[in-house]
Amino acid sequence: MIISQRQITDMMAAVRIDFMDGSSVEFLNVGATISRWVLTDGTNVVAGYQNYNDYLEDGMYLGATIGLTAGRIANGHCVIDGITYQFTSKIANFLHGGDHGLAFVAFDNAAIEELGETAVLTYCTNYHHEWLPGVVTVTVRYTVSPNNIGIELMAETSAVTLCNLTNHSYFNLDGDFTHDLSNHRMQINASNVLLVDKEIIGRELIPVRNTLFDFTILKPIMPTITDPILKKQSAFGIDHWFMFDLNLNKPGLLLYSEKSQRSLAITSSYPGVTIYTTNYPAAKCVQNGKPLVMHSAIAIEPQFASNGINDCRFHDLILRPSEKYHHFIHYRLF
Repeated sequence: MIISQRQITDMMAAVRIDFMDGSSVEFLNVGATISRWVLTDGTNVVAGYQNYNDYLEDGMYLGATIGLTAGRIANGHCVIDGITYQFTSKIANFLHGGDHGLAFVAFDNAAIEELGETAVLTYCTNYHHEWLPGVVTVTVRYTVSPNNIGIELMAETSAVTLCNLTNHSYFNLDGDFTHDLSNHRMQINASNVLLVDKEIIGRELIPVRNTLFDFTILKPIMPTITDPILKKQSAFGIDHWFMFDLNLNKPGLLLYSEKSQRSLAITSSYPGVTIYTTNYPAAKCVQNGKPLVMHSAIAIEPQFASNGINDCRFHDLILRPSEKYHHFIHYRLF
């Protein structure tokens, strides 16, 4: 294993880990981001910007750590301990922590450890929310070995805050971001899904049985994404939170490509996962020199239901100074 570092800009630095089998993973300190995951045959299974400066601007959050509040807060409005807060951002409903969320923050590279064929990278930042009081110390720890990426998401706060962290990597198991996900199948260990309104805010929790969202068995993704019912909605594809069933013998999600015969299993301590199927691709080029094609990648975001602070059915997202936030996400390729 070889670990190399390079400075890209004054603000941005990259760490690359090359394994003996020929695979490699690259991370950026901005957003504590997974920017490349290249397999032994040269296939890059995650989307990453070609121009590294694009990570510093609003976009698709490719591979970034999302927070302090992943997903959308309805109308940017919430009440915490009787105090009303109003968050504003360029995108309605305060998406992914707003204009200055964790995705655009330069984390400190706190430590790099080598443990045989495993590397552990720890990123850390003291984050000041634009409207909420206090300082939140956010730590992202990656444990990486061939075909495996483990993520620990940790936070402590000096004052009451909201916290819902995730990773926003986009996957295509063929490494082909010029075509849609027709080769891909997906299985989610989830019997319920949260339907969204025209603002893509989760509203109605329904059983997936006998619906478009029944991925309890491995099945093609595209028929659901392109169904006329979804195409008439603002989501324009899958942009929904699935509530995991409590089954420790199954991964939370399994993604499979019929073309490459490659599988990705995802396990997490979170109670659910938001699935986003690149329904509104941006014009910025990824590593192949071209923009993402519509529905050419799938963002898999284990997290709490995003608007939980305004919806008593779910975790309220509140983190207090006496508490420690600690969750994990694990990606395994086989």
